[in-house]
Amino acid sequence: LPDKHPVIFFENSDFNFGQIYKGEKVDHIYKFENRGNDILEIIKVKTSCGCTAAILTDKTIPPGKTGEIKTTFSSGSRRGNITKSISVLSNDPKTPNYKLTISGQIIEEISIKPVRINFGSIFLDKGTDKTVVVTIKSQTEPDFKINKITPSKPFIDASIAEEKDGEYIINVTLKDYRKIGRFSGKIHLETNNQKQQ
Repeated sequence: LPDKHPVIFFENSDFNFGQIYKGEKVDHIYKFENRGNDILEIIKVKTSCGCTAAILTDKTIPPGKTGEIKTTFSSGSRRGNITKSISVLSNDPKTPNYKLTISGQIIEEISIKPVRINFGSIFLDKGTDKTVVVTIKSQTEPDFKINKITPSKPFIDASIAEEKDGEYIINVTLKDYRKIGRFSGKIHLETNNQKQQ
């Protein structure tokens, strides 16, 4: 008698979504088939961070039948090239843990250079202001506008030095700061950009 066991098979186990903007989500459906001669049972679908996965079809797949797993990837605040894996655990004796991947590049709608400002070490007795220049532009919106700039610290000034073709030059200045020690803060920008306001 031939050995009876299920065989899980994915036509495409790797999905590349290309480019998405930071904050966007991507959905994808992986189709699979039971190419064995016994009932295939999907025990669990496990994801690496940033993904959620759900079995859309029945968890038990008879021989010759197909199933679907839907994955949603949330880019959140990640950027750059990413690859995430999804593990499909089943009763297939040869591949009890089948690896799927989702990959692509997360790009920023608004480019800010530099994103982190470090004023370095400053001596109190020098008493001079220190300025860092920041360039901000939208990758997609030609009529990009910065409506408001709000630093979280009273001794930080942030103002628009110039604006040319939707590219802003911002001067961030540390004013005469009289406390000793480290500080950290944020600068909040309000823009007319729909994807990343």
